[in-house]
Amino acid sequence: MLEQLRDALLADIASSAAQRKVTERIHVIYENSIEDEVRDSLRRDTAKDRKYAQLCSRIPDINLIRKVTDKIAKVYNKPALRKVKTGTVADQELVDYYSSVLALDAKMNTANKVLEWGRGCALEPYIDAKTGKPKLRVLAPYQVRAYSGDLDDPLSITAVTKIMGQITRIDPTTLKEFKTTLYHTYSDDEFMQWTDHTIDFVEPNPVGRIPIIWLNRSQFRLNSYAPESDINSAVLVPKSYADLYYAMAYSAHSIWAAIDLELPDKIDHDPGAVLDLKTAADSADQGKQGRLETVKPTLDISGSLELIKQTVFDMLESRGIKPPQTTASLERPNASAALIENADASSYIIQSCAFFHSIENELWDLIKHLHNKMWIFMDSNIELKKTFSPGFKLDIVFAEVKPVEIKGTQLDNIKKQRDMGLMSRKQAVSEIYPHYTEAQVEAWLAEAEKEAEDAAKAQLTEAPLGNAEGASGRGDNSQDSGSDPRGAGPGR
Repeated sequence: MLEQLRDALLADIASSAAQRKVTERIHVIYENSIEDEVRDSLRRDTAKDRKYAQLCSRIPDINLIRKVTDKIAKVYNKPALRKVKTGTVADQELVDYYSSVLALDAKMNTANKVLEWGRGCALEPYIDAKTGKPKLRVLAPYQVRAYSGDLDDPLSITAVTKIMGQITRIDPTTLKEFKTTLYHTYSDDEFMQWTDHTIDFVEPNPVGRIPIIWLNRSQFRLNSYAPESDINSAVLVPKSYADLYYAMAYSAHSIWAAIDLELPDKIDHDPGAVLDLKTAADSADQGKQGRLETVKPTLDISGSLELIKQTVFDMLESRGIKPPQTTASLERPNASAALIENADASSYIIQSCAFFHSIENELWDLIKHLHNKMWIFMDSNIELKKTFSPGFKLDIVFAEVKPVEIKGTQLDNIKKQRDMGLMSRKQAVSEIYPHYTEAQVEAWLAEAEKEAEDAAKAQLTEAPLGNAEGASGRGDNSQDSGSDPRGAGPGR
């Protein structure tokens, strides 16, 4: 079957080349630096070498792709708890063994990060050829491609192809070397090794299923990919700072303008130097005596910084992160990192926990299949000569996701709006705990109201008889609990 799919697989891989290249660029940015991308963008915008060099010397180290990824990829920041829900003692021993030998939490943490910056990835359990031990491989989206031949369900996977990279082959006719790309493709029944030019071989798949777990959040695309806008937004912030610093360097003094003067060829024509202006040959001012004038540049620094802040906010919101409520300036480049740090991604991370719970169940089902069918018979590979039970089911618990603690300035702002009557208690609670559902907000308010009533009753009981203030439960200096956005709620 795979042999008949070869042309369709090749066409599908070729059609995704541009998408995979973008994803690979994002991987480089995440792992290394965004500076090369910023330099390339400045080079396209700048004709003069001297100006380009000055701009490049002002590029700040702001990697939004890394910052945003690390902000939301927190499912495995702490090890997950894995306990057998249905099964045997041997099942738990095998779970503990594979969790350790596969370095499962570390690998899944990597998968979480790749999923966020690349919008997809794959997991491949395998036996290491050197150690003979099981291992787990994380494949980036540009290294693997899923294919569906199902016309009824285009998200159903027919085959998965690993793009192994370029190799050198020899043409049997000309005996000349040539470059080609090597591919490994799995279906449930077959394995095929092939290249851009030929099929090397097709053989039965001994696993009996595709030995790869596909991670994809999209409900509409089988192969998700990171958009180039991620790179553009991430480049725009350090680039804008470089432009701003360059402009500020020359805004403190005037620019000379030489009108109808003969200037040496070595004069630099850029901000802070000299503008050489000549009257047109047919102008009425022809013959007018040359002169030197100055031009005082103007620069809207606050407007530029606000634009940078909005770019950061847009990038956060595009990933489901709630930007912080702040009026802080971005005069310092690391202030943009602080914006990301103070943003609330708890709702997104909670959704990610549910997603990875499902993925881990798929992975453990594959591990069970590989262990019982193949790995247990490899004497040098598996230390535990036991099998997973037929009814094996695992309970996976992730660390509690807590919202970003609201800052004092934000809390003061909410309190002011409450005092002015511009915000209800329900709105205030929703702002303080943005990860709460409407039902949770209502429950919080009900609990706070009950505690307030209990406190009032206790105060009334303890007040001396005949004391009007005590009977009322409050004095002249008491404050309405509604003025505090936390009300009289439980200590949190």
